[in-house]
Amino acid sequence: MKWSNYYLIPLTALALIAAWFAVRPIPPAAYDWPQMQLGGAGTVGYTSQGASEYAAAVGDKSNPAGLKVTLPVDGTFASASFYGRRSFADKTTRVSIYSDVAGERGSLLHSTQNGTIIFAGPALWTMNFASPPTLTAGTYWLQVTIDSAGAGNGNGWINYDTGGGASTSYTLDDAGVPTYSTIKYSVYASYTFTDPVTTTGGQIKVQAGSVRIETGSVIIKPN
Repeated sequence: MKWSNYYLIPLTALALIAAWFAVRPIPPAAYDWPQMQLGGAGTVGYTSQGASEYAAAVGDKSNPAGLKVTLPVDGTFASASFYGRRSFADKTTRVSIYSDVAGERGSLLHSTQNGTIIFAGPALWTMNFASPPTLTAGTYWLQVTIDSAGAGNGNGWINYDTGGGASTSYTLDDAGVPTYSTIKYSVYASYTFTDPVTTTGGQIKVQAGSVRIETGSVIIKPN
């Protein structure tokens, strides 16, 4: 055997090792990642069409109904919807967002543009906010108002189901005083959100939503 043969195997191994180092991914140095953004959409409220109906407008009277909702993250509201119907004349309607004060309805924050109930049968009515409001995470009340069309011009109804928690909804009497109950009115609002992913000190904190890796990998090292 020639002396070169003795070097064949180690030289080949060295070549393979060198090639691996040339093409392997080199991990980046440790650093604070910049802030990234994750987003999504959701609803707050009761999205089902309830089996029962509440008369929110009777003749020349209007008695709105409201539902307590919890916004899990800061969100921007584009629209609000409810299930309801009317009889005889068309009815003007809107959905408003109120603050929560110690578990009860507080002050008016925002209202959608007015919509019109034009069908006698129950349907889903959606109205947009003229300027989409952004609200911080927390508790709010969604109120449905169906304006009276005057005596003799029929009623307006809001669908609902029973089985909500204590003081999760209300109706307003003729003087505007709320009476709280466990009814679940079929009203909800749609929002979008953008959650910051905090990356401080080598830690990643996702406030809400999820992280999806399309390609590549994530390496997590213990402290």
